[in-house]
Amino acid sequence: LGLALTVALVALAPAIGALVKEPRVVPLVRLVSLQFLAMSFSIIPAARLSMDMRFKELSIAGVAAAVIGGAATLIMTLNGAGAVGLIVGTVTLSVARAVILNIFCPSLQMPHFYLSKVRSFARFSGLVLLERSLWYWYMQIDTFVVGRLLGAAQLGIYAVGRQLTNIPLERAMEVIN
Repeated sequence: LGLALTVALVALAPAIGALVKEPRVVPLVRLVSLQFLAMSFSIIPAARLSMDMRFKELSIAGVAAAVIGGAATLIMTLNGAGAVGLIVGTVTLSVARAVILNIFCPSLQMPHFYLSKVRSFARFSGLVLLERSLWYWYMQIDTFVVGRLLGAAQLGIYAVGRQLTNIPLERAMEVIN
């Protein structure tokens, strides 16, 4: 699924660039699509650690990934990478989290697909996917509006400010949870 979503977002990147009237968005969307692939490798270890109540390892993975992602963002932006630096930091965070979770709880193996077992979960999973997708767009609508109305430069400033104010809360809640 992560691979399919990555490929879909790479293919849709030109349409997204046309929608926001900014062709420079296309490579950024393609780069951020790598998160789907990275997240695919963190779902099972995170779930297994949660089921085993190994919250210490989950917290360590979250904090370490945040530090690594933050460092990548800082290094890239200080070297003039601009928006690419923000996206590289976000993708680095996802990759680091997946790697650390797999160190704590190795789960890399070939999946086995049994449609009879999947059907019972498909409806619930579809509803969860719909809910999370709607929530994501609800939380991101301000970014779309700022970019559409004020342009790329102002959106960059807004995005950096928003990210800087949200990082402490997100990381603290990850540890608290």
